[in-house]
Amino acid sequence: FNFLWPDRRLSSRRHTSGALIIDDCYNASYVSYVAAIKGLMMHKKRRVLVLGAMSGLGQSSQHYHELLGWGLNYVYIDAVLAYGQDTQAALSLYEGYAHYCHGMDDLKQKLQVYLNDESVILIKGSRDMRLEGVFE
Repeated sequence: FNFLWPDRRLSSRRHTSGALIIDDCYNASYVSYVAAIKGLMMHKKRRVLVLGAMSGLGQSSQHYHELLGWGLNYVYIDAVLAYGQDTQAALSLYEGYAHYCHGMDDLKQKLQVYLNDESVILIKGSRDMRLEGVFE
Protein backbone atom coordinates (compact mmCIF):
# COMPACT_ATOMS: atom_id res chain seq x y z
CA PHE A 1 0.00 0.00 0.00
CA ASN A 2 1.54 3.27 -1.12
CA PHE A 3 -0.04 6.40 0.26
CA LEU A 4 1.26 9.80 -0.78
CA TRP A 5 0.33 12.95 1.09
CA PRO A 6 -0.79 15.81 -1.14
CA ASP A 7 1.80 18.50 -1.74
CA ARG A 8 1.91 21.14 0.99
CA ARG A 9 0.48 18.80 3.64
CA LEU A 10 3.11 18.78 6.41
CA SER A 11 5.92 18.63 3.86
CA SER A 12 9.36 19.34 5.36
CA ARG A 13 12.33 20.77 3.53
CA ARG A 14 15.45 22.77 4.24
CA HIS A 15 15.53 26.35 3.07
CA THR A 16 18.81 27.54 1.55
CA SER A 17 19.34 29.49 4.80
CA GLY A 18 19.33 26.23 6.78
CA ALA A 19 15.91 26.80 8.35
CA LEU A 20 13.59 23.79 8.45
CA ILE A 21 10.35 24.68 6.67
CA ILE A 22 7.21 22.69 7.47
CA ASP A 23 4.80 23.49 4.67
CA ASP A 24 1.17 22.83 5.61
CA CYS A 25 -0.61 25.40 3.48
CA TYR A 26 -2.73 22.81 1.68
CA ASN A 27 -5.71 23.61 3.90
CA ALA A 28 -6.54 24.71 7.43
CA SER A 29 -9.08 23.99 10.11
CA TYR A 30 -8.89 24.35 13.87
CA VAL A 31 -8.22 20.61 14.30
CA SER A 32 -5.50 20.57 11.62
CA TYR A 33 -3.87 23.59 13.27
CA VAL A 34 -3.75 21.77 16.61
CA ALA A 35 -2.13 18.73 14.97
CA ALA A 36 0.42 20.81 13.05
CA ILE A 37 1.36 22.84 16.13
CA LYS A 38 1.85 19.64 18.13
CA GLY A 39 4.32 18.59 15.44
CA LEU A 40 6.10 21.94 15.65
CA MET A 41 6.46 21.50 19.41
CA MET A 42 8.61 18.39 18.87
CA HIS A 43 11.40 20.58 17.52
CA LYS A 44 13.90 22.10 19.94
CA LYS A 45 15.02 24.99 17.75
CA ARG A 46 13.42 28.44 17.51
CA ARG A 47 9.77 27.86 16.59
CA VAL A 48 8.04 30.23 14.20
CA LEU A 49 4.41 29.94 13.10
CA VAL A 50 3.21 31.61 9.93
CA LEU A 51 -0.46 31.78 10.87
CA GLY A 52 -2.67 31.96 7.81
CA ALA A 53 -6.41 32.37 8.05
CA MET A 54 -8.82 29.43 8.16
CA SER A 55 -11.34 30.01 5.38
CA GLY A 56 -14.86 28.75 4.85
CA LEU A 57 -15.94 29.05 8.48
CA GLY A 58 -18.70 31.60 7.87
CA GLN A 59 -20.15 33.08 11.05
CA SER A 60 -17.92 30.78 13.14
CA SER A 61 -14.70 32.28 11.79
CA GLN A 62 -14.08 34.70 14.64
CA HIS A 63 -14.83 32.02 17.23
CA TYR A 64 -12.35 29.48 15.79
CA HIS A 65 -9.63 32.07 15.22
CA GLU A 66 -10.03 33.31 18.80
CA LEU A 67 -9.96 29.73 20.09
CA LEU A 68 -6.71 29.16 18.18
CA GLY A 69 -5.17 32.37 19.54
CA TRP A 70 -6.14 31.45 23.09
CA GLY A 71 -4.68 27.95 22.66
CA LEU A 72 -1.37 29.32 21.40
CA ASN A 73 -0.81 30.73 24.89
CA TYR A 74 -0.34 27.17 26.17
CA VAL A 75 2.48 26.17 23.83
CA TYR A 76 5.89 27.76 23.38
CA ILE A 77 6.30 29.47 20.03
CA ASP A 78 8.99 32.09 19.61
CA ALA A 79 7.15 34.14 17.01
CA VAL A 80 3.79 34.18 15.26
CA LEU A 81 3.52 35.96 11.93
CA ALA A 82 -0.17 36.30 11.05
CA TYR A 83 -1.51 36.78 7.54
CA GLY A 84 -5.13 37.23 6.53
CA GLN A 85 -7.75 39.48 8.09
CA ASP A 86 -9.39 36.72 10.16
CA THR A 87 -6.11 36.06 11.98
CA GLN A 88 -6.52 39.35 13.84
CA ALA A 89 -9.09 37.55 16.02
CA ALA A 90 -6.42 34.99 16.95
CA LEU A 91 -3.90 37.70 17.78
CA SER A 92 -6.45 39.49 19.98
CA LEU A 93 -6.15 36.64 22.52
CA TYR A 94 -2.53 35.58 21.98
CA GLU A 95 -0.13 36.98 24.57
CA GLY A 96 3.17 35.98 22.96
CA TYR A 97 5.28 37.73 20.35
CA ALA A 98 3.23 38.24 17.20
CA HIS A 99 3.15 40.46 14.17
CA TYR A 100 0.19 40.98 11.84
CA CYS A 101 1.40 41.12 8.24
CA HIS A 102 -0.55 43.47 5.98
CA GLY A 103 0.41 41.72 2.77
CA MET A 104 2.66 39.05 1.27
CA ASP A 105 5.60 41.47 0.95
CA ASP A 106 5.29 42.38 4.63
CA LEU A 107 5.19 38.69 5.56
CA LYS A 108 8.27 37.94 3.46
CA GLN A 109 10.15 40.83 5.08
CA LYS A 110 9.24 39.82 8.65
CA LEU A 111 10.18 36.20 7.93
CA GLN A 112 13.72 37.13 6.84
CA VAL A 113 15.01 37.44 10.41
CA TYR A 114 14.06 33.80 11.09
CA LEU A 115 15.63 32.30 7.96
CA ASN A 116 18.65 30.61 9.52
CA ASP A 117 19.66 27.17 10.75
CA GLU A 118 18.35 27.91 14.26
CA SER A 119 14.71 28.06 13.13
CA VAL A 120 11.84 25.71 12.40
CA ILE A 121 9.07 27.50 10.53
CA LEU A 122 5.55 26.09 10.23
CA ILE A 123 3.57 27.66 7.41
CA LYS A 124 -0.14 26.92 7.85
CA GLY A 125 -3.28 28.35 6.28
CA SER A 126 -6.14 27.75 3.90
CA ARG A 127 -5.47 27.44 0.17
CA ASP A 128 -6.90 30.86 -0.65
CA MET A 129 -4.17 32.49 1.48
CA ARG A 130 -1.64 31.29 -1.14
CA LEU A 131 1.07 30.99 1.48
CA GLU A 132 3.24 28.97 -0.88
CA GLY A 133 4.10 32.39 -2.30
CA VAL A 134 6.20 33.17 0.78
CA PHE A 135 9.24 31.50 -0.78
CA GLU A 136 8.59 32.36 -4.43
